[in-house]
Parts: sequence; C-alpha cells; structure tokens
Amino acid sequence: GGGAPNRDAVLLALFPKMSFSKLTDSQKVDVRVSQRLQRAWCNEHDLQRVYSTACSEFGTLATRGNSSQRTQACFHCCELRKNRTFCRLISMPLPKPENLKFMPKSCREMEDETEMIEMYATGGLRKIDPRNPCLLYARGVIEGHFKDESIFVNLVEAMVTQVDKKKRGVGFQGFRYAPGAVKLGHILSIISNRAYEVL
Repeated sequence: GGGAPNRDAVLLALFPKMSFSKLTDSQKVDVRVSQRLQRAWCNEHDLQRVYSTACSEFGTLATRGNSSQRTQACFHCCELRKNRTFCRLISMPLPKPENLKFMPKSCREMEDETEMIEMYATGGLRKIDPRNPCLLYARGVIEGHFKDESIFVNLVEAMVTQVDKKKRGVGFQGFRYAPGAVKLGHILSIISNRAYEVL
C-alpha cells in the first residue's frame, strides 16, 4: 500500500527522540501498524489492482447506447487519481532489475520472497521461459492445484529433498518419505519387485 507518512514521521509521533533500532520488537510492530493504518491505498499484487483504503466495493455505470450496466471503480478509488503522491509514484519509472535486490525487507510482502527477488535481480528467473513446466508446476503447487495429486507431489518432494541434501553434503539420517510415496512403493513392491527397485 501507500500514501502513509514515512516510517520516521510515524516513529517521531509515537516515540519522540528514539531511533527505530532502539525500539523493542513490540514497539516496532506498533510503528508498522500505525503506518499501515494511515495508508491511502492498497496494492493487490495477485489481482493486479489498486484499491483505496476507503473503497466501497464497486459502483456501476450504464454503458452508452443501451441500458446494460458494467462495473467500475467506486468513487473513493477514482479519487486516487487526484492524490498527488499516488500520481507521482505511478509516473516514476520501474527500478532496474539489478537494483531490486536492494529493496528493504520491510517492503516485501513475505519473507519467502527474499531469495526469489535476489534470483530475479541477478537474471536467474528472467532467463527461464515462463511456460517452463518446472515453473508452471511450482506455481501450481503454491496455488493449490495439486492438492488431489498427493502421490505425485510426494514423489517430487522426495526427489528434490534428496538432491538438495546431496548438494549441501548433508546426510540422509532421519529422512522419511511422505505417505504418498510410501503407498506407491508398497503397491509397486506387490506388483513387481524389479519395478520397486527401479523406483
């Protein structure tokens, strides 16, 4: 989101004469909460939409030439176009890919994005075809499209874990296959010992 005072301004209002690094964890959360509550708009990255924090959902607008209705942004969201800070920010050029790695961690939506951002900034992900099956699979798992394919997912997890352990030089002590992989192995051992050994 955006449109809120910067962190230093909020810090000064809540804890005068104190630096952010000197605050307790609870006080730091208070600063972040106060700053977020003062946002004028919210960025919904997954929907590729920006909403006013005062959004009243959708308004309707009659299309010209007939009586049909189509939805459009509500009054408060439309008013964002008159917000000087908002207009200034959306007119700014996007940061260069090599500078994305300098994004403050506090500005990232999730901690898990840290490594992903660094990979993208160094060109690792941008060089991969977006239709690459591996990327499509990873996205599908995150979005829950493989919930009913537990055996397949468990097999992939087992293989990825083994490769990762070998790469890091870590032993396999305590390594346990997921239930789906164990079930498949049991079925294969009943059908054919040779097939089970190959697996």
